[in-house]
Amino acid sequence: MGREHSQWTPLARALLAAGDHWTLLIVAALAAEPLRLSELRVHLPGISAGVLDRHLQQMVELGLIVRERYRELPPRVEYRLSPAGGELVPVVAQLARWGMRHAALIEQ
Repeated sequence: MGREHSQWTPLARALLAAGDHWTLLIVAALAAEPLRLSELRVHLPGISAGVLDRHLQQMVELGLIVRERYRELPPRVEYRLSPAGGELVPVVAQLARWGMRHAALIEQ
């Protein structure tokens, strides 16, 4: 999932890392607690397994989330927000508040 942008301002860099639809929804889903892949799918209706997998990999690489594998039978993998990802939670909350106030503008 190669993302490119011609600007290197702080805002452009932030949007490059976290400014897409699924990334912000994944942050919202993980805001309260770590989740397994199956639990994330419940929180994100409409996302395909491939899209979710690609976004999770990219978010791990960017340091927004942490993938933790537990040595259990059956194996358990959980995803949680990193400190950097946690800093996006207030941003996501503010966007949600904006969406509630201006829903009429964005309804299709």
